[in-house]
Amino acid sequence: MVKFYRIAKHFGAFALLILVLIVGGKIRLQGLANIPTEQFASNDAFLYYSHAQTIVRDGTLPDVEMHRWVPLGRDLRETLNGYPYAIAYAYRLIRLFLPNVTYTH
Repeated sequence: MVKFYRIAKHFGAFALLILVLIVGGKIRLQGLANIPTEQFASNDAFLYYSHAQTIVRDGTLPDVEMHRWVPLGRDLRETLNGYPYAIAYAYRLIRLFLPNVTYTH
């Protein structure tokens, strides 16, 4: 009887987790059809995209980005820039095999 209770408890927790993931996914994706193609849905996506373009074009990010915190600019040495570098290097790697790919694919 105790073993059945343990199995039922874990199964119930697993089923609840799956239910929460499904409901959360449906809530998150319900407006997906309204987003135009080739358009970002958040500011972070545009920021990472522009940083990745700079990395691919120049090889690295500048110390100060002048598009933010005008007129002084944003000091990029104080930020975590791993995600834009990952996008840029993944783009370079994929472009070796698929030369027609763009940043937004």
